Amino acid sequence: MISRRRFLMIAASVTVTPSLTHAHRWRCFALGTDVELILDMPHSDAVDLTRQIEQKLRHIEMLFSLYDQNSWLVRLNQTGFLRDMPDEWLTLLDQVDHLHQATEGLFDPTVQMLWQAVADGRPPNDVTGDLGWARRNRQQRDLFLAKRQSISFNGIAQGFATDAVCDLLRAHGVQQTLVNIGEHAAIGGAFRLGLEDPDHGVLGQITLMDQAVATSSPRATLINGRAHIMHPLAQPRWSTVSVMARDAVVADGVSTAMVLASKPQIRRIMARLPQISRVILVDQNGDVQTITAQAVEN
Repeated sequence: MISRRRFLMIAASVTVTPSLTHAHRWRCFALGTDVELILDMPHSDAVDLTRQIEQKLRHIEMLFSLYDQNSWLVRLNQTGFLRDMPDEWLTLLDQVDHLHQATEGLFDPTVQMLWQAVADGRPPNDVTGDLGWARRNRQQRDLFLAKRQSISFNGIAQGFATDAVCDLLRAHGVQQTLVNIGEHAAIGGAFRLGLEDPDHGVLGQITLMDQAVATSSPRATLINGRAHIMHPLAQPRWSTVSVMARDAVVADGVSTAMVLASKPQIRRIMARLPQISRVILVDQNGDVQTITAQAVEN
């Protein structure tokens, strides 16, 4: 799965990280990004648990990767339909439906077609008439795309995987860890992370405790000179958006959509999604603004 480069990095000095008696750091590569976990447990227990985590990540790649030719997602894009989808697909589709509606259509997996047209050097107008998540047809465990459609879950799959790994860790009694799968999620805390923008450098820090954060920077990756976050009806308004939320899947999808949203839209999105606690916006001049859930409620 192609990496959407995330400009949210663990600060070099993690001064508020909890004291870990048996600090075990584990890394691998999955879902198009570097994966890192810090586990507070004896080495032998950590090795067994990380094997389970890696199996979980490979399974999610098999379901949602654009670049594994045997994945369910590639099969969908090749044939236009899936039948008897596994439970993970049903769960993710429910999230996509919810976020598409909550973001006023700004979160839309069918923009994969637009991305591909730009990458191929074709006029975007060639595909805009075929876009639109609302045009897909879902019937219980079956999914049918509209004619010529293809989709990508690059804007949400890393968050989905982050939540799945956190669920596995909690089931094994883990109470203190920081999960990094492109998105960051803290079990316990507090963990300090640095906020960095691709054009403006380091802009500050956040503290993460029992929640997730996802960051999107449109110009972190350019496709034929164009920002990689695209939409047929909107252009990027922000240089970087970070979303802190209870669930990584929500933070992931919403950070992608909010890059394209006006400030009034962002407030409306936050009002619809109570999982979100804070949104940090970096404008094109490098100025940082923060909107909290409390401010939206008031």
